This record gives sequence, C-alpha cells and structure tokens, in this order.
Amino acid sequence: MNLSASCGQLLWLVGIAAVAQAISERLPVPVPGGVIGLVALFALLQTGFLKPSAVDQAAGLLVRHLAFFFVPIAIGLMGLGETLATAAVPVFLVLLLSAVLGIVSAALVTTLLSKRRAQP
Repeated sequence: MNLSASCGQLLWLVGIAAVAQAISERLPVPVPGGVIGLVALFALLQTGFLKPSAVDQAAGLLVRHLAFFFVPIAIGLMGLGETLATAAVPVFLVLLLSAVLGIVSAALVTTLLSKRRAQP
C-alpha cells in the first residue's frame, strides 16, 4: 500500500466529510453530516467526477479498522447505563423495528435490482 496515495485519498474523504458537516449545520432541517457526506460521495462516484481508484485504498483502510470507530460510542453508552435501564423496552423495540425495516428494505431493493438485471 502506497502511504502517500492513501494520505491523499484520505484527504478526499475528510474533505467531503467536512463540507457535508458544514452543509448540515446550515440546513434548516436536522440532517446528519455523515448522511450528507455519504450521499455526496455516492453522487461523486456515480457521476464519474471521483473515480473509485481515488479513494479505494483509504476506504479499505477505514473499513478494516471500522470496529475502532465504535469504541467512543460504547464508552459513551456506559455512562448512560441507568438511563438505558429505565428505557430498555422502548430502546429494544426501536432497535428491533429498525433492524426489521432495514432488512426488509434491503431485500426489496435487491429483489427489484435483480429483476431489472434479469430483463433483456
């Protein structure tokens, strides 16, 4: 892996994230900067403005170390133990519902795309 190429690629990703966060802070509706950044990255890749090879090494590095990014979240949740204990049932139901909705929507999209691909 070329370190200078990875650093340049990481700069692209950080730049997109920074712009997305700035946009998020200025929107009249609460949309997370991460969501805006993912949509922007997808749009840049789909339009060809940004080639996949321009971010592939940095993206691979981030994905390989993805578990590391959950450490702050886990530590933050430890401080909310009492709050989570009192709201355990609603939290569990929301997590269950969101998981089911995510799985069902992924299945529907996959089915639609596979039918589209199967058509001549």
